[in-house]
Parts: sequence; C-alpha cells; structure tokens
Amino acid sequence: MLKRASQYVVMAVCILIPALAEDWPEWRGKGRVGIWNESGILDRFPEKGLTAQWRTPINGGFAGPAVAAGRVFVTDFESSSGLKGTERALCLDEKSGKILWASGLIVRQGDRCFINNDRGELIIAKLSPQGYQEISRTPLIKPTTNPGNRRELGAVNGSHPAYANRCIFARNDEEIISVSLAKWQRQSREGDMHCREF
Repeated sequence: MLKRASQYVVMAVCILIPALAEDWPEWRGKGRVGIWNESGILDRFPEKGLTAQWRTPINGGFAGPAVAAGRVFVTDFESSSGLKGTERALCLDEKSGKILWASGLIVRQGDRCFINNDRGELIIAKLSPQGYQEISRTPLIKPTTNPGNRRELGAVNGSHPAYANRCIFARNDEEIISVSLAKWQRQSREGDMHCREF
C-alpha cells in the first residue's frame, strides 16, 4: 500500500511540476523585474555541465529571448549579401526549437500585428505558427540612425514606436511623429469637424 501511494506521489509531481512552469514573456521576465519564481531548480550544476534540449542556428543580435505560450521569441540580423540584410523577429517552438516564422519588430493588435522595421516602414500582418501573411505596408518615418558597418543602407530606424489612442508615435534622430491609425479620423476645416474613413 505504501509503495503504491509513493508511486502516486511521484506521478503527481511529474504532472504538476511542468504545469507550474512559468513563462518569461518579456525582457527581464514577467513585469521586467528580473525575478524567476519557479521552484524545482538545480542547486548545483552537474559535473559534466548542462545538456541543451535543442539548438537552432540564428544570426547575431542583441535582444534576449522571451518565452510565452509554448513559443520562444528572439531577434537577429539576417544578412542577404555581405553587410546587406534585415533585422528580424523569430518565433520558435519551445519544445523543438523549430523556427515557425520570422519578421520585423512586432506589436499584436487583435488577430493581426503591426511590424515596424529598420527601414522606417510600418507593416500590418497576420502571424501564426504556420507563417507570416502581409496585409499592408507603408513608409512611416525617415531612417536617420547611422547603421555602422552592418548594412547597405545609409541610415536605419532603430527606435520602437508607441501605440496609444489609435495612433502610432515614432521617432528618429530628427523628429517625433504621431500618425493616426483610426478607421475614422476627425478633421477640422474652418471650425467644422467631420470624419473620414480610411
């Protein structure tokens, strides 16, 4: 009877520990405070070192990974020819490390995403584990930052925008702009207010 009870306890622990696992959904973890709250973590490393569960080749970059809902998100720079290329955001499967899709800097809005790339463009796309579907693309702000020796471009835009009150707020080294993303916009003409649909 005691043996059977201990088997149930071991089985419950094996089921519950993964269930209590905590995501790392943003820079420095949940709330950006750099605190890791999970239990059941090693007290010492094994003598022979740690063993990677998977390895996936990616390119150089500065951002650390974020982990949420079974996905790992990370950024890199994909070279197309020498110093020419594009900064990307990648989505990998947390269990296998398989790259599910790759694109630019991303903000989710409903079932679609707004992507701000280093060329100063704004893109609307649908992203899923199955892939990337671009809906629309437009120039947003002039790239003005010196890219160093990394690119073919004379300048890049490296600042992430803010989204609030149905607007996007973006900056470069010369200006900050506010652009409405609302379907309907209020415009003033000699004191008259009216709406225009985009």
